[in-house]
This record gives sequence, structure tokens and C-alpha cells, in this order.
Amino acid sequence: MNQTKFIRLLSNLSQVEVKRFSKCIHSPYFNTHKDTVRLFELIYAAYPDFKADKLKASLIFTQLYPDEAFDESKLRTLRKYLLKKLYEFLGYQEMEKDSLGFELKQLESLIHRRDHKFFEHQVKQFDKKLVERSTQSSPLFLNTFLYENLKMYYYSTHQSRWEKKDFNKTNQALDHYYLAERLRLYCSELNEQELFVQKTQSDFLIESILTYCELNFESLPLLIRIYYCMVLLRLNSKNEQHYLNIKRKLPQLHKLFERTDQINVYNYLINFCYQYYKKGKLIYEQEMFDLYQNMLKQDLLFEEALLSSNHYKNLTTLGLRLGQFDWVKKFIEEYKVYIDLRYREGVFNYNMAHWHSYQENYSEALQHLQNVDFNDPFYRISHNLLLLKIYYESVETEAFMALCINFQNFIRRKKELSDSQREAYLNFIQSTRALFLIKIGQRHNLEKAIIRINESDNIIEKTWLLLKVEEQKH
Repeated sequence: MNQTKFIRLLSNLSQVEVKRFSKCIHSPYFNTHKDTVRLFELIYAAYPDFKADKLKASLIFTQLYPDEAFDESKLRTLRKYLLKKLYEFLGYQEMEKDSLGFELKQLESLIHRRDHKFFEHQVKQFDKKLVERSTQSSPLFLNTFLYENLKMYYYSTHQSRWEKKDFNKTNQALDHYYLAERLRLYCSELNEQELFVQKTQSDFLIESILTYCELNFESLPLLIRIYYCMVLLRLNSKNEQHYLNIKRKLPQLHKLFERTDQINVYNYLINFCYQYYKKGKLIYEQEMFDLYQNMLKQDLLFEEALLSSNHYKNLTTLGLRLGQFDWVKKFIEEYKVYIDLRYREGVFNYNMAHWHSYQENYSEALQHLQNVDFNDPFYRISHNLLLLKIYYESVETEAFMALCINFQNFIRRKKELSDSQREAYLNFIQSTRALFLIKIGQRHNLEKAIIRINESDNIIEKTWLLLKVEEQKH
């Protein structure tokens, strides 16, 4: 089991990281256990394919200990130690990303070793680095607090007890860290509430924080002001104005915010636009498309050089709805290479099927859909939605009716869906079926179908349904 975990973790590392780990495992400072080095070399020899025949326990043990009988417990202990070393390496990797945090530990070590002169010299250097930092982030606020607190401790133990202490910087840095994190978490909580249609318990502390931010808005760092405004997007009746205020700040965000915070802001704005779009404000469809394109230009849609299949699909869908057919086709083809290789062909074929359906090339769309796999349950849903539309447009009666039944059963069984999501999909299937029966002449009550669609507050693809209604009228 430990070897399986080790191989899975090692497979997720880049080639550069694997080489760095190899150097670490061979370093006497990092590891002094020679058998661990030898075990790593045997596993590393099978990298990157890790074929099972090369990694059999009996074969590895024989190569490690040719004169000993196979001992599973001995090999298990060795594997466990190697896995532990990989965990340590991953921890060091993360520590290296926090350069200020690492330097704080260096300053702390100087205090412990009573090297006061060098400590005071390094403090001056650290002060300069903080001034030069143009970005804002919760980790920076935290490191600033830890730094000011460390200085406070040093001067309180190396100065006269009657020397006046300045707590302002320490308190302010801690306040900024807490406010930024508390507001960020509250934004996530509000997103969850909307996704799963649940109410949160009354929180007096967050209400106090919001009041504090309102009263001290102009004096707060931009990061806190933005997270505060994002909370107001959900809680305030003037939330469209808050949306515009945040949107105007986006150029500043690219310069001042860490990548994670930029992504959080964009995702929150897109989510806000989607909620308003569902309420019938179609202008927010263009807003979503613009925000996604901005993220694409700013390299905010990529993780480890890969483009999420959901982002890929969302950009394609929005572009098609807005009639950007040439742009979408070019995007699908050019950015295919950034999709995870495991899902690439299925994701590409689904989106090409979507593009062909907008060109009314239904036979080509169906050919592409045949090459879509279902590693993601939400892609399975998108696949069925698209397939239902294609059967509707091409009047494939038997296939359409069969898919309606299968799709409904799939939605009802899918535990990953919230009650709200399940309702939205089922409403779409039922409304599409009603319109289809009218289209083929088996039903004639179009007004009843129109009323049902218009009065439904929770239905997906409402714009498409209303378009099909208009076609029925003519």
C-alpha cells in the first residue's frame, strides 16, 4: 500500500521535482538510510511508466537483499520510510514558496542564539523587503504580524522595561490577516449556501466584522475591501453596483493580488453573473464570457500548465450562445493540448459536438458524442443535455423519448447533485418533452408549456427553451 501511495505521489510531480527529490534522497543531510536510497533507485528505474512486473514485491526484495528470504514486514517498513521522506520533501517544497516565512525562522534562530548584532542587521533588511512588496495577501499579513510580534518579543527582552512599546503595527497586521481570512471564508460559505440552498446560522461576529469594514472602508487594504464587497454582492440589495465596483478594480487586482486571490475574485464574479443570468438578465451572459476571457489572458485558468475541462466547456458554451462561432472553434482546437491527457479526447469531442450542434450539423455532432467518456458525472449530464437537444432538433422521436426516461432516472439517482440542481435539470427535461410532443403534434397546449417555463424559478437552459417556444408559435 505504501509503495502504491509513493508511486501515485511521484507520478504527480513534474520531471524537475522528481529530479530534485532524487537529489534529496541521495543527500546524507536528508537521508542516511542506504536501503531507502536503493529502494528509491529500483522504483525510479521504472519511472515514468511504473510497470507492475518491475515493481513486484518479491523481485524488489530479492534485488535489495539477495541472500535473504522474502520478508514482507521488512519491505513494508522500508516502503513506509521512503514514503515519509517524500512527504517531507513535499513539505519543504511548500516552505520554499513562502520565502518571508522561511526568513522569519532565520530571524527567530538568531534570537535563540543571542546574536543580537546580526539580528538587528537582518531586521533592517526584512523591513526593506516588506516595503518593496507591492502585493497584498493573507499570508503576507500573517508574516507581517509574526515579524512584528517577533520584534516586539526581542525588544521587550533586550530593552529597558520602561521603554515604550508600539503595538500598533502588530495589532494592525493581525487584524488585517483575520479580516481577510474571515471574509474570504464567508464568501465561500455564501457560495455553498446558494449551491445547496441552505441557510446558515446567525453569526454575530461576522455581522460585527461587516459593520467594522463599512465604518473603516477607506483605510482598509484593497484585498479586504474587495472581499467585503464580494460579501455585499450576496447580502445587499444594491449588489449590481457592488459588482461594477469590483469589476472596475480588476486591473489593480492583477498588480496587487496573489494569483489565488485573483482567481477567487473572478470565480465569485462569474458565479454572481450566473445567478443573475438564471433570473433572466441575459446581459450577464456577455459579462461571464468577458470575465472568462480576462482570466484566459491573465493565465488564471491554468493549474500546473493544464486547463480545467470545466473552464474549457464553459468558455465554449458561452461563446456559442453569444454567436462567437469562429472564436469558439479556434479556441477548442488550440487549447485542446492543455486538457489533461486522461480526459482530452472525450472533452474535445464533447465541445466539438456542441459547436457542430450550433451549426445544425447534427450527424457530425452525434459522431463526436460517440467518443465522449463519462469520467465526470457533470460531463455526463452535459452530454445528455446536448444529446436531448440534438434529438429534439432532428425529430428523432424514439431516441428522444428513451433519453428523457433514462436522463430523468440518472438525475434522480445522482447523489452528487443538490436538491436545487436536481430540480433544475428535471424541470428542463419535462419542459423539453412537453415542447417536443407539441412539435410532433401529439399535444397542442403550447400556452400551458409557456406558463410552466416562465413561472419556473429553477430551470436550466431557459433561454433555449423560450427560443423553441418562439419557433413553435411560427
